[in-house]
Amino acid sequence: MELISTEQVTFNDLYISNFDLILAVSGYESRCTYMVEKIKLQNELKIVLAFEEKPDELFRLENDSKYRQLGFQFIPQSGNKCLDNEYLVHLVADQNKEALNILIDYSCMTKLWYASIINYFIRTDLPCNKVSLYFSYTPSRYTEPKKPKPLKIVEPIGCSAHGIIKGKPLALVIGLGYEKDRAEFLRKAIDPEETYIFYTDPADDQRFTEKVYVNNFRLIDNLHRDCVFSYPVRDLKKVDALLTDLCLDLRLNYKIILAPLGPKPFALCCLILAARYPDIEVWRVSAGTSESIYNREPFGEPLVYRVDFGPEEDY
Repeated sequence: MELISTEQVTFNDLYISNFDLILAVSGYESRCTYMVEKIKLQNELKIVLAFEEKPDELFRLENDSKYRQLGFQFIPQSGNKCLDNEYLVHLVADQNKEALNILIDYSCMTKLWYASIINYFIRTDLPCNKVSLYFSYTPSRYTEPKKPKPLKIVEPIGCSAHGIIKGKPLALVIGLGYEKDRAEFLRKAIDPEETYIFYTDPADDQRFTEKVYVNNFRLIDNLHRDCVFSYPVRDLKKVDALLTDLCLDLRLNYKIILAPLGPKPFALCCLILAARYPDIEVWRVSAGTSESIYNREPFGEPLVYRVDFGPEEDY
């Protein structure tokens, strides 16, 4: 299918929309169930992806219990593997509807999971005229970053073969997070010709922005100011515009790698941009199965981004 449009909508729009599928996550954070407990559930198909790793940690058992009470079907899933989206989507696509509305709470998803959802719709022709994915993200209260774990993985996000295209120099665009060493580790591993960074400012809590700078000050201070961009965390259209303008200029002369290490909404914008321009890749850095887990409490109204797909021949 073809990605035809994106739009940031209000959380109130979820109350007046009818969904064919709601896809949520049971993980370790207390915010996991926040969105589904706020909206009106009806007769839609309700699926919850349940982390196979560390099934008893933090709020996991409590989240499982809440989802069972709300009537969700459980699918165990490793956080380090892509999703079986074909199984999920055909549960609703077989209803022969002309349009599908799917609500996805990616607040507690790994990047691999929501990357594979977008990749699936880009690569798959479905028997409907339109698919609208509503990506909902529940912001969290500030928590101090934990002691860095040894990083093991630097790789493209996605479920198909990737590779650095030869013949062009590399431009690396990093969305900074607040965990120490990740951006520098990635930069050394890729060794780009040019480096650009994005960071959140203003943030919901300015302690996040301050910690981003403290834990990345060597990288930030070594770059020219034209290579440093700030973005408002709650304005996804602004994020998309900044990323698109930069990458459309760069891709004429560079192979672009996007590395969203920071907030999940920035990662979502990176994945959508890569869906529009397949020569752009999105990479991740991970400590693998030893990644730290956090309890993140919900804070403020969820951010909702609608992504519309249609048949390629129509667009």
